[in-house]
Amino acid sequence: MLLRTQGPKVESVLLVLREQEFYVFTRTQLRAQLFAHAKGAGVAAWQASAGCDDDEYIYALFKTNADDCFKKQAWNANESMEQIEKFESDARLKPLENLGRTSPNPRLLPLQGLLKARLTF
Repeated sequence: MLLRTQGPKVESVLLVLREQEFYVFTRTQLRAQLFAHAKGAGVAAWQASAGCDDDEYIYALFKTNADDCFKKQAWNANESMEQIEKFESDARLKPLENLGRTSPNPRLLPLQGLLKARLTF
């Protein structure tokens, strides 16, 4: 899993799943879960930006670790997007329709395509 924001920023860490399963929470449930178990700047940033209204959103939580094989790897954000769009251009791989979410859909790319976006020094 590579974390990317809107624009040219791509995190320099590649994440691997610790478990094959994931957990689904509403915003209210996730706030309670994070309050009870999680600490750190990322949690505080999400808490601040997630909104305080009663609107419910659904979140999928995955347990991950940084992949030591790609520690400090730099990625070309433009190339990664080109590879994602190339992969998604295959009609068989189209994501499901957005079901009213306000955030972007996760984008998919096989590792083979992602490796084409590595920056080498």
